[in-house]
Amino acid sequence: MPNRTERILVVDDEIGMCRLLQAVLGDAGYKVTAHQKPDEALRAFDREPFDLVISDVRMPKLTGVDILQAVKSRSPDTPVILVTAFGSTRTAVEAMRLGTSDYILKPFKNEEIRLVVEGVLERRRLAAENRRLRAELMVRDGFGGLVGTGGLMREVFRALAAAAGSDEGVLLEGAPGTGKDLAARSLHWLSRRAADPFTVVDCAAFTEARLETELFGRFQGTFAAAQGDKAGALAATAGGTLLLKNAEALTPASQAKVLRFIQESKIRRPGSLEAVTVDLRIMAASRDLSSSVAGGRFREDLFARLAATRVRLPSLIERREDIVPLAGHILSRIAKRSGRAAPALAPEAAASLSAHGWPGNVGELEKVLAHAFALAAGRIEPAHLPAPLSSAPDSMRGKDLPAFREAKQLVLESFEKDYLRRLLKQADGNITRAAEIAGMDRKNLYDLLKKHDLAPR
Repeated sequence: MPNRTERILVVDDEIGMCRLLQAVLGDAGYKVTAHQKPDEALRAFDREPFDLVISDVRMPKLTGVDILQAVKSRSPDTPVILVTAFGSTRTAVEAMRLGTSDYILKPFKNEEIRLVVEGVLERRRLAAENRRLRAELMVRDGFGGLVGTGGLMREVFRALAAAAGSDEGVLLEGAPGTGKDLAARSLHWLSRRAADPFTVVDCAAFTEARLETELFGRFQGTFAAAQGDKAGALAATAGGTLLLKNAEALTPASQAKVLRFIQESKIRRPGSLEAVTVDLRIMAASRDLSSSVAGGRFREDLFARLAATRVRLPSLIERREDIVPLAGHILSRIAKRSGRAAPALAPEAAASLSAHGWPGNVGELEKVLAHAFALAAGRIEPAHLPAPLSSAPDSMRGKDLPAFREAKQLVLESFEKDYLRRLLKQADGNITRAAEIAGMDRKNLYDLLKKHDLAPR
């Protein structure tokens, strides 16, 4: 008998079928638990981990489709096989839509059920292994389109890779342009939902009424529905991942409805009495959602569900070592779209990029490089960069160019001191406020001020 570790839960109201599956699958080496009452089976599922559920379709009180929905709402990765003596095409189609892993008709041969179970569990093992390998590669080589070699970005990659294997909420925080959308797309691609839709809803882009329609859809019977039915983003993203961008802009009413959906996995379009079960993962992106919670503008219970994992995307000024590699990556992408060879970065241009403050982060860097790419031929020089990046510090004017490392350091120190002086002035000497403006950690800003002998208030 093979030495297997998988645990199987069987749900069938016929004691004979329970005993048959226990014997057949037990002989194959699986650990099998059987229940005749569906509610008892679900309680067992909540108490213990199972790798597979096999359920009869026709049972009193709860059907096999009910069991399928309950299992998927609790553990989306757990496969479910439905078994029935009534070959209903409609039931099969509904079961496949809701995520059943296989569908088998009674009477079946013992070998047939063993092969189906073995195939379903092997697909589950392969999918888990594939996700693990992709996560390892992303941590090593960069997470999707995110580029970074420094310690801060390595921590981000590890956090995203760990979150990819879960279905819990993920909150991506950071200043505009730090790559929150890209991180969410990469998380989706790495998850078990990669083959299903990825949808972004910008909560700040709609009025309250329009946002509700965007999320939950519209039913023809409502007064405002003269344009007919509309499937909202939740229904359209079934099986996939929905990103709530600028989540802090959700109104109190929308927050309540989103929380109810997360709890129940059901949507009811405005004007309709029918509730529809939808399986999807919700992520959120915000500059600082926790401040909205502290200010009483965002529900704590919804925040807790959305922020099961919190990942902060650092600003470019916090990871200067990544600016030049990131610029090369962006230039290669622009060149590929344009059908041209990617231009090289002159050392002076690279030094200017490294020294700039990047208040717009990666988004600003992309615009600067697109501008330079349009002007440059074979190599990007400082003259191809928009002001003030094209200006060199006084320490480099009227001299022979120093070595690249020295030139970069001169530009960096000149920029840092000038930027910090202006930052302190804007923040009226308040280091906490200055850190918020710069999008930096307060301690990192304090260390930088100390380095340049600039005393905060």
